[in-house]
Amino acid sequence: MKDKGNNAHSLEKKHDDVEQLLARMKHSSVDLHKAIVSVLTRLPLTNDNGTLNSNMINTVWKYKQIVDSLAETSRRWAISKHFIYGVCLPDISDHNNKDYSPVYQRYAAKLPVDQFGELDQGIFESVKGKLIKRRDRLVGDDRLQSIKEFGSAWNNKGEVIKTNAAAHPVLDGYAAVIAGHIDNVVHQELQHSRRDRHVQAFMIAHTRDREEVQWSSEPRLKESHIHIVIALSAPRSRYQMMRLMGYNFDDLTETFDWIAQNSSDEEDMRERADSFLSTLAGAIKNYLIPSDYSGTVPCQVDTLNNEN
Repeated sequence: MKDKGNNAHSLEKKHDDVEQLLARMKHSSVDLHKAIVSVLTRLPLTNDNGTLNSNMINTVWKYKQIVDSLAETSRRWAISKHFIYGVCLPDISDHNNKDYSPVYQRYAAKLPVDQFGELDQGIFESVKGKLIKRRDRLVGDDRLQSIKEFGSAWNNKGEVIKTNAAAHPVLDGYAAVIAGHIDNVVHQELQHSRRDRHVQAFMIAHTRDREEVQWSSEPRLKESHIHIVIALSAPRSRYQMMRLMGYNFDDLTETFDWIAQNSSDEEDMRERADSFLSTLAGAIKNYLIPSDYSGTVPCQVDTLNNEN
């Protein structure tokens, strides 16, 4: 009985906290927050009999954690960018799918070059538990069709085959786009005439990492990604860093607007909102504040002037 009392108190505290959160966030000038709040304020936090609705409260609580994370500030950031998921969209056309977004089919296009065999790797389909190829769940993004591959500096084994005079990989494709984002951040920082701290920016491409695979009992090539470490002259929020590094908040904003207008009932609205809040929470995990900065610094980028 004691545990039940503690759980009830916890839910009551969550209820009070999320009510206050939504009241504050109604005044946000950020389009993303306005779109999310337009959905979450329609979710009843109590049932018809006056009891607390734990599912609704926990969905809004997830948003509270996201709000706190997006507002967190730091001078130092450790960022991960994944090629396949950066240039592809989920292949979902069924409006009844809780993970559906109207942007998916609108921008659906040809998949990028499968440079390292990532699209043919098997992954588990979460609902049915079937093993399927990654290419069967993704489509290309029409807005990013100029990015054909991770970069021509690497062969299909992930080995560097093209280098510049400094023996660093020649950057084009996705790698050049990420370097361009870093270049823009550094350029903005250098505009401050009275900087009292140094600005640093580093990146390293991981094209040969291995990961454990339970169903085969053998390691396989992990999907290609880039690690970035940036030290700024002044703190920036996680929301600012995500925007600067190319994260697309506009698609999420449109998705929540669509959910507000097209959900069949309150539970349908909650499930859809919960799904895309989870998407955003997952993206946030790629933007970390390192506790040990010196231990995260990879190779320095020496081609920060590459154009996207």
